[in-house]
Order: sequence, then C-alpha cells, then structure tokens
Amino acid sequence: MVAETLDNVSFNLDSLENAALEICKTKGMLGMLLASVSTDIQQSYFQLLRESGFDDELVWLQQVLDTK
Repeated sequence: MVAETLDNVSFNLDSLENAALEICKTKGMLGMLLASVSTDIQQSYFQLLRESGFDDELVWLQQVLDTK
C-alpha cells in the first residue's frame, strides 16, 4: 500500500515536472513570436491579457520583450 502510494506520488511529480517544462517551452516560443511582430500587435495581445486577468503572463512577456 505504501509503495503504491509512493509510486503514485513519484508519477505525479514527474507529470508536474513534464508539464512545467512544456509550459516553459510554450512561453519561450510565444515570447519569440511576439518579438517578431509589430508593436501594434504586441499591444493588442497585451490588452487581451489585461482584460482576461492574466497579469502574471503580461508582466513576464513584457520583461521578455524588454530584454530583446
């Protein structure tokens, strides 16, 4: 029983780690894509994020673009 529970916890941690890596890859691709479009398109996307309540993503993407 304990071993089965530990295996399940280990599997869940591995799944979370894989999901986190995929999120980082996706965010990186989004940052590169936004860096290659016009400022007007960037601002429109930022406005959509703002209106949708994705403030953390907005701050992160603005920081990515500021470093480029």
